[in-house]
Amino acid sequence: PNRTFVGSVIQVRNAPTTVNNVVTYDTVIGVTNSDYSLKPGMTASVSVIVAQHDDVLLVPNGSLRFQPPETALVETNASAAVDAQNGGTNRSATAGGHTGHRGNHPPGGRAAEHTVYVLIKGTANQPDRLKAVSVKTGITDNINTEVLSGLKEDDQIVTGLAIPGLADNQGSSNPFAPRHRF
Repeated sequence: PNRTFVGSVIQVRNAPTTVNNVVTYDTVIGVTNSDYSLKPGMTASVSVIVAQHDDVLLVPNGSLRFQPPETALVETNASAAVDAQNGGTNRSATAGGHTGHRGNHPPGGRAAEHTVYVLIKGTANQPDRLKAVSVKTGITDNINTEVLSGLKEDDQIVTGLAIPGLADNQGSSNPFAPRHRF
Protein backbone atom coordinates (compact mmCIF):
# COMPACT_ATOMS: atom_id res chain seq x y z
CA PRO A 1 0.00 0.00 0.00
CA ASN A 2 2.89 2.44 0.49
CA ARG A 3 4.60 1.80 -2.85
CA THR A 4 4.46 4.18 -5.75
CA PHE A 5 4.43 2.89 -9.32
CA VAL A 6 5.13 5.18 -12.27
CA GLY A 7 3.45 4.50 -15.58
CA SER A 8 1.95 6.04 -18.70
CA VAL A 9 -1.59 6.07 -20.03
CA ILE A 10 -1.65 3.64 -22.94
CA GLN A 11 -5.36 3.56 -23.72
CA VAL A 12 -8.65 5.12 -22.63
CA ARG A 13 -11.50 2.82 -23.60
CA ASN A 14 -14.59 4.47 -25.08
CA ALA A 15 -17.09 2.14 -23.41
CA PRO A 16 -18.40 3.99 -20.35
CA THR A 17 -19.63 2.28 -17.20
CA THR A 18 -22.28 4.02 -15.09
CA VAL A 19 -22.70 3.19 -11.39
CA ASN A 20 -24.81 5.43 -9.13
CA ASN A 21 -24.91 8.12 -11.85
CA VAL A 22 -21.09 8.22 -12.01
CA VAL A 23 -19.68 7.58 -15.47
CA THR A 24 -16.23 5.99 -15.64
CA TYR A 25 -13.98 4.95 -18.51
CA ASP A 26 -11.56 2.06 -18.18
CA THR A 27 -8.01 3.23 -18.72
CA VAL A 28 -4.99 1.06 -19.40
CA ILE A 29 -1.78 2.21 -17.74
CA GLY A 30 1.57 0.71 -18.69
CA VAL A 31 3.71 0.21 -15.60
CA THR A 32 6.87 -1.77 -14.84
CA ASN A 33 5.89 -4.70 -12.61
CA SER A 34 9.14 -6.67 -12.48
CA ASP A 35 8.46 -8.19 -9.04
CA TYR A 36 4.84 -9.10 -9.95
CA SER A 37 3.43 -7.26 -6.93
CA LEU A 38 0.58 -5.87 -9.06
CA LYS A 39 -2.00 -8.59 -9.71
CA PRO A 40 -4.86 -8.72 -12.23
CA GLY A 41 -8.05 -7.17 -10.87
CA MET A 42 -6.33 -5.03 -8.21
CA THR A 43 -7.74 -1.56 -7.53
CA ALA A 44 -5.47 1.47 -7.28
CA SER A 45 -5.63 5.17 -6.63
CA VAL A 46 -4.10 6.93 -9.60
CA SER A 47 -2.99 10.50 -10.23
CA VAL A 48 -2.67 11.36 -13.91
CA ILE A 49 -0.34 14.31 -14.43
CA VAL A 50 -1.20 16.23 -17.60
CA ALA A 51 0.96 19.29 -16.96
CA GLN A 52 3.75 20.11 -14.55
CA HIS A 53 5.52 23.40 -13.88
CA ASP A 54 8.49 23.57 -11.52
CA ASP A 55 9.60 26.44 -9.30
CA VAL A 56 6.37 28.47 -9.50
CA LEU A 57 4.44 30.67 -7.08
CA LEU A 58 1.41 28.82 -5.65
CA VAL A 59 -1.63 30.00 -3.72
CA PRO A 60 -4.12 27.79 -1.87
CA ASN A 61 -7.39 27.50 -3.79
CA GLY A 62 -9.25 28.89 -0.76
CA SER A 63 -7.67 32.28 -1.47
CA LEU A 64 -9.32 32.32 -4.91
CA ARG A 65 -12.77 31.76 -3.34
CA PHE A 66 -12.38 34.15 -0.38
CA GLN A 67 -14.84 37.07 -0.23
CA PRO A 68 -14.33 39.61 2.58
CA PRO A 69 -17.32 40.78 4.61
CA GLU A 70 -18.85 44.08 3.55
CA THR A 71 -17.52 45.73 6.72
CA ALA A 72 -13.87 44.92 5.91
CA LEU A 73 -11.43 47.69 4.99
CA VAL A 74 -10.47 46.85 1.41
CA GLU A 75 -8.24 48.75 -1.01
CA THR A 76 -8.93 48.03 -4.67
CA ASN A 77 -7.49 48.80 -8.06
CA ALA A 78 -9.78 49.15 -11.08
CA SER A 79 -9.43 45.63 -12.53
CA ALA A 80 -9.60 43.90 -9.15
CA ALA A 81 -12.71 45.91 -8.22
CA VAL A 82 -14.54 44.85 -11.40
CA ASP A 83 -13.47 41.22 -10.88
CA ALA A 84 -14.61 41.31 -7.23
CA GLN A 85 -18.05 42.59 -8.29
CA ASN A 86 -18.32 39.57 -10.60
CA GLY A 87 -17.91 37.17 -7.70
CA GLY A 88 -14.12 37.13 -7.55
CA THR A 89 -13.44 34.86 -10.49
CA ASN A 90 -13.69 34.80 -14.23
CA ARG A 91 -14.10 31.14 -15.12
CA SER A 92 -13.12 29.92 -18.54
CA ALA A 93 -15.21 27.36 -20.38
CA THR A 94 -12.65 24.69 -19.62
CA ALA A 95 -12.49 25.18 -15.84
CA GLY A 96 -12.60 21.82 -14.14
CA GLY A 97 -11.08 20.06 -17.12
CA HIS A 98 -14.10 19.80 -19.43
CA THR A 99 -11.76 19.37 -22.41
CA GLY A 100 -9.68 16.73 -20.69
CA HIS A 101 -7.06 19.24 -19.53
CA ARG A 102 -6.51 19.82 -15.83
CA GLY A 103 -6.31 23.40 -14.69
CA ASN A 104 -8.11 26.66 -15.26
CA HIS A 105 -7.24 26.86 -18.94
CA PRO A 106 -6.11 24.52 -21.65
CA PRO A 107 -2.37 24.26 -22.31
CA GLY A 108 -1.39 27.19 -24.49
CA GLY A 109 -4.72 28.89 -23.73
CA ARG A 110 -5.48 32.17 -21.99
CA ALA A 111 -4.81 32.39 -18.26
CA ALA A 112 -7.78 32.83 -15.93
CA GLU A 113 -8.09 36.01 -13.86
CA HIS A 114 -9.07 35.99 -10.19
CA THR A 115 -9.12 38.43 -7.32
CA VAL A 116 -7.17 37.57 -4.19
CA TYR A 117 -6.84 39.65 -1.07
CA VAL A 118 -3.45 40.57 0.35
CA LEU A 119 -3.11 41.50 4.03
CA ILE A 120 -1.65 44.98 4.53
CA LYS A 121 -0.37 45.31 8.10
CA GLY A 122 -1.56 48.43 9.86
CA THR A 123 0.36 50.77 12.11
CA ALA A 124 -0.38 52.03 15.60
CA ASN A 125 -2.75 54.64 14.08
CA GLN A 126 -4.18 52.48 11.30
CA PRO A 127 -5.79 49.00 11.45
CA ASP A 128 -4.82 46.07 9.24
CA ARG A 129 -6.66 46.12 5.91
CA LEU A 130 -7.10 44.00 2.81
CA LYS A 131 -5.97 44.89 -0.69
CA ALA A 132 -7.81 43.37 -3.65
CA VAL A 133 -5.27 42.19 -6.23
CA SER A 134 -6.08 40.85 -9.69
CA VAL A 135 -3.95 37.78 -10.50
CA LYS A 136 -3.55 35.58 -13.55
CA THR A 137 -3.53 31.90 -12.70
CA GLY A 138 -2.18 28.83 -14.42
CA ILE A 139 -2.55 25.13 -13.73
CA THR A 140 -4.01 23.68 -10.54
CA ASP A 141 -3.96 20.39 -8.64
CA ASN A 142 -7.29 21.28 -6.96
CA ILE A 143 -5.43 22.18 -3.75
CA ASN A 144 -3.06 24.90 -4.94
CA THR A 145 -3.02 27.03 -8.09
CA GLU A 146 -0.08 28.48 -10.00
CA VAL A 147 0.10 32.31 -10.06
CA LEU A 148 1.46 33.68 -13.33
CA SER A 149 1.31 37.39 -12.41
CA GLY A 150 -0.05 39.81 -9.83
CA LEU A 151 1.63 38.59 -6.63
CA LYS A 152 5.09 38.55 -5.12
CA GLU A 153 6.51 35.64 -3.15
CA ASP A 154 6.34 37.44 0.22
CA ASP A 155 2.73 38.70 -0.15
CA GLN A 156 0.44 37.51 2.67
CA ILE A 157 -2.76 36.36 1.01
CA VAL A 158 -6.01 35.85 2.87
CA THR A 159 -7.93 32.57 2.80
CA GLY A 160 -10.41 33.37 5.59
CA LEU A 161 -11.10 35.56 8.60
CA ALA A 162 -11.14 34.65 12.27
CA ILE A 163 -13.49 36.89 14.23
CA PRO A 164 -12.19 37.35 17.81
CA GLY A 165 -14.59 36.14 20.46
CA LEU A 166 -16.89 34.31 18.05
CA ALA A 167 -15.46 30.85 18.83
CA ASP A 168 -15.58 31.64 22.56
CA ASN A 169 -19.27 32.61 22.34
CA GLN A 170 -20.32 29.73 20.12
CA GLY A 171 -18.58 26.86 21.89
CA SER A 172 -16.96 24.24 19.68
CA SER A 173 -16.29 25.27 16.10
CA ASN A 174 -17.32 21.78 14.93
CA PRO A 175 -21.11 21.78 14.40
CA PHE A 176 -21.20 17.98 14.80
CA ALA A 177 -19.34 17.94 18.12
CA PRO A 178 -21.46 17.26 21.23
CA ARG A 179 -22.46 20.37 23.15
CA HIS A 180 -22.22 20.31 26.91
CA ARG A 181 -24.92 22.13 28.81
CA PHE A 182 -24.29 23.25 32.38
